[in-house]
Amino acid sequence: GVSVMFGSVRVFAAVRGDGEASVTTPRFPLGRTGSYQLELEVDGYTLQGTNAFEVTSVAVSGLEPSAGSVAGGTTVTVLGTSFDVAAEVSCVFTRATVLSTNYDRSGASLVAGTTVTSTMALCQSPPQPGPGMSAVSVGFDGASSDFSTGLPFEYTRVPRVLSLAPSSGLYTGGNVVEVLGSDFVRSFDLSCRFGLRGNVAAVWKSSTRVSCAAPARGGGNVTVELSNNGVDWTSDGNQYAYSVASIVDVRPLSGSVNGGTEVTVVGSNFDAGSDGVYCTFAVTRVDALVASPSLVLCTSPPSTR
Repeated sequence: GVSVMFGSVRVFAAVRGDGEASVTTPRFPLGRTGSYQLELEVDGYTLQGTNAFEVTSVAVSGLEPSAGSVAGGTTVTVLGTSFDVAAEVSCVFTRATVLSTNYDRSGASLVAGTTVTSTMALCQSPPQPGPGMSAVSVGFDGASSDFSTGLPFEYTRVPRVLSLAPSSGLYTGGNVVEVLGSDFVRSFDLSCRFGLRGNVAAVWKSSTRVSCAAPARGGGNVTVELSNNGVDWTSDGNQYAYSVASIVDVRPLSGSVNGGTEVTVVGSNFDAGSDGVYCTFAVTRVDALVASPSLVLCTSPPSTR
């Protein structure tokens, strides 16, 4: 038979062909990292070589996001080193008995995850009965694994959006909207979302009020939701209406072929803060002045006909 010694541990190998065999590494004790000398034994004969096998420990270096609601279901990206892409990964969310580093493993929740690369895994946070701190660690090949040292993950209450003020604005965006609700968390990832893809940073005012600038988009109604961690969003359905500029009258309707006629455009939702407002005469565009939300002034150019 063929076997390989990893230090003092023997593992039998599978012969694949002439001069080739494969072997599965044994489980190494927690903390026993470093180089292990390899010895190959074939039919009772030991072949000593200069090859060494390097053992590294699983380590967690970051969590994205590092907080989620007590409802659970947050997809947490676990960053680290030496993740085994061929093994089943498990994440342990260990509840803190107090808001400190005193983690009680008797209340730990073990959840299955997905290994993406040797430095990244994904896990979904389990629900918790109330807000507080947990530690997230990872292990491989089941609950008997030696788990990494954990990193803190904060459970927060589920936020709610109750109202928007104002609840409408111009399609050009920039309108500062006050979002009123409950359980808003002062965090780097605090965000508002206008529609499905209009994510903007939010400014925390209190646990019941944040503000965010509406992004530019086409006219119509969109749902505004909020996220404390940039991943999980509320689903309260408050609507924000985008209004589009419209023209109802142009005065006068004619002018000299040489241009120079002062033209008044009457309408609604004209935005003086827009980056460039123009009037277009046939194919010629000229600068315009927004006199009010309902009036735009421009001067006709010479005729091109």
